[in-house]
Amino acid sequence: MPSHPAPSTQPNRIVYMDTLRAFLMILGVFYHAALIYRLRADNLWRINSPETHIAFNYFAELVHSFRMPAFFIIAGFFAAMLISKYGVSVFARNRYVRLGVPLLFLGLAINPFMALSSANVAMSPLSLTYWLSGEWLAHLWFLQNLIIYTVIIFLIYKLYPRIEQHIEWMELNYGWLLGIFAVWGLLSLTTHMPGWGFVYDDKAIVRYFPFFAFGLVCFKNKLVARNFIRRRLNYLMVFSFLLASVTLREYAFWHYVEGPLLSIHGLACAGVLIQVFQSLSGLYNQTIRDISDASYTIYLLHQPLIVWFGYLIVGIEINIFLEYLILTIFTCLFCFFFHHGLVKKVPLIAFLFNGKPIKSAQGSPIPHQAHSTARM
Repeated sequence: MPSHPAPSTQPNRIVYMDTLRAFLMILGVFYHAALIYRLRADNLWRINSPETHIAFNYFAELVHSFRMPAFFIIAGFFAAMLISKYGVSVFARNRYVRLGVPLLFLGLAINPFMALSSANVAMSPLSLTYWLSGEWLAHLWFLQNLIIYTVIIFLIYKLYPRIEQHIEWMELNYGWLLGIFAVWGLLSLTTHMPGWGFVYDDKAIVRYFPFFAFGLVCFKNKLVARNFIRRRLNYLMVFSFLLASVTLREYAFWHYVEGPLLSIHGLACAGVLIQVFQSLSGLYNQTIRDISDASYTIYLLHQPLIVWFGYLIVGIEINIFLEYLILTIFTCLFCFFFHHGLVKKVPLIAFLFNGKPIKSAQGSPIPHQAHSTARM
């Protein structure tokens, strides 16, 4: 990771981060669709197929173990980039709009209809619990997390203006890094905050904050970032966790060590993914750019569409894996063309779905280039 990348002057130095972010967002489509077809006892999802296969359980658990940790590291990296270029006040105002508008619009106008279509009756928007528990956020919980993290970072920068200089001087070796994430993973198992309508998953807020903060550190401190990405130990950590989760999860003590190990695994996976996508950055082309540009819209819309399209296709007598591929690919294509056909061309829709100011040329202090690279 570079020390001070900027999309307008050094695009090749961050394109792999933007591409990885898009990959992780789109992977959410395949993750949530897999929940329809997994083996289950009483843990029902929004819709459930009468046909199931254990492969979807393994796939969903694997994706869940690394996708959001890697995503929040990237989100923190881009947050630091915008703060460095425009200042923390402009950054915060921009994030509140870019994240808050889609959260409120989809959470209030679209998610209730998805909930009404859900098999899980407890998620009905006709119940007060649906609103008070934060269920109305559904898959948009990550926007809630980013808004909360933005508030925290804004306060830290205002109360401690020299924080960036201290980050640049920081020496953080790999052992300390693993230790910090292990302890934090343990804390996230026991942390609980009072529930209120804006908090969907309080443990997720605590669990993912160090990943976001580490992303900020990686942008400001080239040495820490380089040591993290180029560690071959990351591959060993990933393999060790996967082996342990398969062989030890039936033992009682696994419940107590899973949090710390999962935190370390998420960190190591992020390092592996960043290194892989950095090595593939030469393959970047217009098609990948178009997909990356649509990835935010794809993630925002995919879960309601999976539920609605799922009702049309689930139960049809075709191979379960073919059914899964049809559902995921059709959802991605629908969202992709919706983004490029409407979101990019109609200012009001762009504002509601991506939080882009309707008069972006006059009303947005951050140029469109910076938006497209760091919108998450």
